[in-house]
Amino acid sequence: MKIKIDRRNLDRINLELAAVNGKAESHTFTSFGEVEACAKEAEAFLVELGLSKRHQVGARMRFTSGGVIPRAYKWKRKLTVLLIDRLASGWFLRGVGWEETWGDADLPEYFLTIEQDGIIVSKVRSRYIAPVMSHDTAMQKMREALA
Repeated sequence: MKIKIDRRNLDRINLELAAVNGKAESHTFTSFGEVEACAKEAEAFLVELGLSKRHQVGARMRFTSGGVIPRAYKWKRKLTVLLIDRLASGWFLRGVGWEETWGDADLPEYFLTIEQDGIIVSKVRSRYIAPVMSHDTAMQKMREALA
């Protein structure tokens, strides 16, 4: 499956969700709007990590519906699982499935390429100065300077 997450594909996406969910409506993704919200959340996450649109290509996200529920909730729930990919022309729905679970749904999972990981790590490292000596050595030098 490869469906661009775009208003023009609203009906196709809603049909895929309906086919997976069956009669279940609570705790599931049931509409295009929810899928679009997941894509926007994924985009915001990648931007927050410092990836430009060009460098976002190849990222994959897994979203599970359902969220957090009270501990007193005793029943198994049917949840919708979305797999979306970032391609050059936008976000694409690559898979829709379901799972049954007790308790809270899984948090979103983000799968990045090795290149994306390298970009993110270099951006983080550029924000701090690497230590030239160990913490113990630095503390010893401070003690000597103060004595």
